[in-house]
Amino acid sequence: MILEELSVRNFRSIRDETFVFSHLAILIGKNNTGKSNVLEATRILLEGTAKDVSIEDFFDKGCDVEIRGTFSGARHYLPLCEQRHRTKVEARIDPQDRIVVRRTVGANTGKLSKIEIRDDSGEFGTSTAIVAGLKSILPEVVPIMPLDDPSDEATAKGTKTLGKLVKQILQTVQSQVQPELDEAYRKASKMLNVVDVEQDGRRVDQDERVPDLRRIESKIAGHLQDTFPRATVRLRVGLPAVEEIMGEVALNVLEGGVETGIDKQGHGLQRSLYVSLLQTLGEEMRRGDEDELFRPFVLMMEEPELFLHPSAQERMRDALEVIAKRAQVLVATHSPFMVSPSSLRQLVIVQKTTCEETGKEITGCRAALSRVPISADEKDLVALLNLQRSSRIFFSDKVILVEGISDFYLLDAMAERVVESSLSKLGIGVVEIGGKDKLVRFKGILESLGLAVQAVTDLDFLYSGAGDVLGSDPAYSRFCEQLNNRVDELCPEDDGSEQSSKARKAKMIELCCSELCQQRDELCTRLRSEGIFILKEGEMHQYAGLGESSKGRYLIAAREIMQGERDIQNEDEIKAIVEALANLSTAEGGPSSEPDGS
Repeated sequence: MILEELSVRNFRSIRDETFVFSHLAILIGKNNTGKSNVLEATRILLEGTAKDVSIEDFFDKGCDVEIRGTFSGARHYLPLCEQRHRTKVEARIDPQDRIVVRRTVGANTGKLSKIEIRDDSGEFGTSTAIVAGLKSILPEVVPIMPLDDPSDEATAKGTKTLGKLVKQILQTVQSQVQPELDEAYRKASKMLNVVDVEQDGRRVDQDERVPDLRRIESKIAGHLQDTFPRATVRLRVGLPAVEEIMGEVALNVLEGGVETGIDKQGHGLQRSLYVSLLQTLGEEMRRGDEDELFRPFVLMMEEPELFLHPSAQERMRDALEVIAKRAQVLVATHSPFMVSPSSLRQLVIVQKTTCEETGKEITGCRAALSRVPISADEKDLVALLNLQRSSRIFFSDKVILVEGISDFYLLDAMAERVVESSLSKLGIGVVEIGGKDKLVRFKGILESLGLAVQAVTDLDFLYSGAGDVLGSDPAYSRFCEQLNNRVDELCPEDDGSEQSSKARKAKMIELCCSELCQQRDELCTRLRSEGIFILKEGEMHQYAGLGESSKGRYLIAAREIMQGERDIQNEDEIKAIVEALANLSTAEGGPSSEPDGS
């Protein structure tokens, strides 16, 4: 059973938004975007109690809170329902094998409703039978949140983190011991309790209890009858269910010959233990019998990367991908290590925008990536998603592509100088892509992921790359033809050498800035509408006052620009570009300074 869609209205920072999930859903976004609120809404839908929602959780205190979930694969789990409830639950499964459930909190009452299920007419309703049936097939929540009190998680009884995780791992153990324990319980019950048996077609009490138990019961009854002659007593000894026995499993750590509870360990070891448990759970699920039916579960993790070495983060990511083949995993993260090319379809980019009516910040979803077609080759995705790029791509409001690493440093230094703020503070992530030949392709890949992407590139892109954007536009074709003809006239000898190539390139830039400047400006305006900003006067290093022989000194130049020790060439143009990028970033949801989780 998979939660495909979560629709949340009027809960905390979420005004009205629908989030689309897959088997492995990775919620990414900066601090304070509301990722925790998405997870909490999911938990409340499935397992919430009255104390989980207060008046402070209402986005608008005059409207009801509504949390609605669409679950797929419901029919497969119907055998888990008791027969007396099964028919009523099955009647609510639609032709696409989905059920839609919701819970509400009334603005007037402040009370969390029971879970309701949608019928064929689209109306929501509930009954004791349906609620009982739903509890057996809806996913159990296994939350792994940042540790507040590790002592709560020392045994499988824990309700937050380790406890439910250990319980899931031991499910197969429970199923294996159940038959023998049932027989042991039957024998124990005969020794400790009066049992109801069938005899000659009727039910009668059978008392085979141990003599001392019957003797003590008789004494108690005798003393009671001194005052109430018609009263008697019956001792009943309760036997724990298998679930309760498994709930007493403690998880201790042996190190250096000393056994201690997990609550006595550091956060680093605790989180590493999580990784080990997740890896074990994944392995157990993979080797388990696919026909064996257990109640589904959704594993929810918030900031799983805390206290973990990068290599451990990658192991955790791999374990989660395995678990997601048989269950559902929802992860809220700030770590680029949790994102891989294979998980792009599972990303849910969470961001904050501003409500035009109230001026309050609200949580939104930039794109439901599981429904976005991604046509990029695997090698392109791997090239894009190295560690540094992933961080800037997925944890910024806007992505700006530049050609090389020198452009990365110089553009940020110039931004610091002309608008007195680094691009990162403006919510802009600058990503170098290793050459203008990749610009259009990489821009398309990121846009297919629903990201806001623009580019800043050198003038030579205008005549060596812009054709991929402008196509067969007549004005562009005439520009290229004129430019090439004039270069052939002025540089007739092209012997293929590096010197000849540099001479032709210099002449092309010169012509674009003189004879063909009008056509250049018109085409640059066209490209800007496509999100590509052209440096009209040449190359980035020239704007920093660096020549061909000195452009390798870009780090020194960047520092000097920020310290005001080096002039920016064509500063007005750079300022106009940076301001345009900053304004667009703000318009699409700039950074916020409120604490996370609001």
